[in-house]
Amino acid sequence: FNGWEMTPDYRRWEENVRYLEGRAYGAELMAQRLGGRTTGWVNYTLSWSERRFADGGRPFPAKFDSRHAVNLVARHRFSDRFDMGVMWTFNSGYRSTQPLEFYNAPSALPGGERLSVPSPVYHYDRPNNMKTPAYHRLDLSFNFHRARKRGVSTWSVFLYNAYCRLNPVGVDHDIFATGGNVPVYHFYFYKDWAVPLIPSFSYTFTF
Repeated sequence: FNGWEMTPDYRRWEENVRYLEGRAYGAELMAQRLGGRTTGWVNYTLSWSERRFADGGRPFPAKFDSRHAVNLVARHRFSDRFDMGVMWTFNSGYRSTQPLEFYNAPSALPGGERLSVPSPVYHYDRPNNMKTPAYHRLDLSFNFHRARKRGVSTWSVFLYNAYCRLNPVGVDHDIFATGGNVPVYHFYFYKDWAVPLIPSFSYTFTF
């Protein structure tokens, strides 16, 4: 604040850019089956990912820091005319930057007009301080094959998120007021949801 404006001077923005350092480490296990009517694989990952400002400070989790991840893929061939695929994925949640608390800014500057609604100022303790809920879903595919004179035709039916898990795609916050002449402001978090179930189908011809 230079005495006459509240916004910073962005003409030399590069002087206000802060650089980050980071590291990631973990372990991964995988098992796979290739032969027989049933094929597939399962994968488990345990990982940590963190960042730190290059000019000092304590480390904090990276945005895509997810402690546990599991992926399972399987396909079973019932006959030459029909097979089914299953894919299940899970991760223990990513990171989001959310405020811990808020307070109301002054409702009027000296000599200015008083605002009817106070403007909230949020307090953040560090970046990526909140973990989002766990994400998991089940995808199914059903493939119907038929031999033709010049090749094989296949009708496929897909179910994305078959058990309708409402996975959050983001976390945000808001404020609401209760009371009469002296309102009381409450702080809460809410989630943005993805589409629950998506069916689809396709037709292919192999020759």
